[in-house]
Amino acid sequence: MRVFNRHARKIDLGECPRTGVITVRLLGGARKAFGAETVEVEGDKMTVRELLDSLKSRNPRDLDLDSLLVAINGADSAVSGGESAVVKTGDEIALIPVVHGGSTGARFKAGAAEAGAFPITPGSGGAELLDRLRAAFPRLALQAVSQRLVLGSSHVQKILLVSLQAKKRGIMLSKRIETDILMRFAGTNQISRAIEKAGAAGKAGFVLIAVGPPSQLDGLRKELGPRLRSGPFPSGSRTVIMRELGITKAELAATGTRTPLEDVLAERAAVLFR
Repeated sequence: MRVFNRHARKIDLGECPRTGVITVRLLGGARKAFGAETVEVEGDKMTVRELLDSLKSRNPRDLDLDSLLVAINGADSAVSGGESAVVKTGDEIALIPVVHGGSTGARFKAGAAEAGAFPITPGSGGAELLDRLRAAFPRLALQAVSQRLVLGSSHVQKILLVSLQAKKRGIMLSKRIETDILMRFAGTNQISRAIEKAGAAGKAGFVLIAVGPPSQLDGLRKELGPRLRSGPFPSGSRTVIMRELGITKAELAATGTRTPLEDVLAERAAVLFR
C-alpha cells in the first residue's frame, strides 16, 4: 500500500491487509472448486462458522465446506475453538481438504508442505525399516507412529499442521521435526515416553508419516510397495486412544464439533511445550 505525505512524496508501507476484508487461501480441491487461489470475505472479524456460511453462497461446485480443515495462522481451528474460533483481517487463513486415504495411503497439503501417511502392514519391521528409508530418502522427514494411536488420515493431517506451525515459530519440542511429530501423537514432551507410547514396536502395524518434496514422496510410495496395507485407511481404537492418553467422555462432549476425539487430540498436541 502507498500513501502520500503533505510534501507529496511516496512512502511505501509494504503489504498491509485490507481493512474490512478477510482473505482465505485455498488449497487442493478447494482451489479447483472455486477456480482461484484466494477468496475474500467482507468483514473485519467473524467466527469460522460465519466464514464457512459466507463461502457456501458462492461455492461454484459440489464441495462440502464443512469437511474442510480450516487453518488459522498455520494451526487447525479446532485447537482454538473450532467453529466458534474468531478470524480477523490480517490472519493467515487456509481451507485445506481433508484427504481420506485408501490402500496406497493418503497425500495432502499440511500448510505449505507436502505430506504423506502410509499404513504399513504388520511384520514389515519398525525401526529397521525406518532407518533404511531415511538413508534412501534423505530429503524426507520420516516418522513411524503406532497404528494404535492414529485415528485416520485427517488426524494425521491435524497433528502435522501443529508440528509444522511449531517449526515455523521455532517452538518445536525437539530439534527434529520427525521427533516433534511423534511426541505430539503421544501427547508428551518426553522423548522416551513418546517412543514407548507411540513408536512403532516389534511386528505391530504402524503409519509411516513423511514430509518433503513430492518427487521423494512418490519414490517412497513406490519403494514401500507390498508393505502398504490394503483396504481403507485404518483407524485405531477410540477406546484405546482415550485410555492411553487419559481423555474423558466429558472432554469430548465439551468440544461441540463433529470430530471431537480428533479435535481434543489436536488441541492437546498444540499446547505441548518443552
